[in-house]
Amino acid sequence: MECSGSLRFSFPSAKKAREAREAMRSEGHRNGRSVVKISVKGKELVVEISSTDSVALRAAMNGCLRNMKIIENIGGVLE
Repeated sequence: MECSGSLRFSFPSAKKAREAREAMRSEGHRNGRSVVKISVKGKELVVEISSTDSVALRAAMNGCLRNMKIIENIGGVLE
């Protein structure tokens, strides 16, 4: 069963959203069961995930959320 979901994160500027996208890309979110597409639309970072099953979808979403929490924490320290 194919499963998909998306996450949207708002940033104070498009530049910050692009920086977060680059940080997320460096992690690499590909395995045999999920594909993650990351894009920026204005001030939003959009993460689209498609997976072969719901367990893989949940794992990929949790990984993305964990990475965003790290990016958020580092951003607060750097500002």
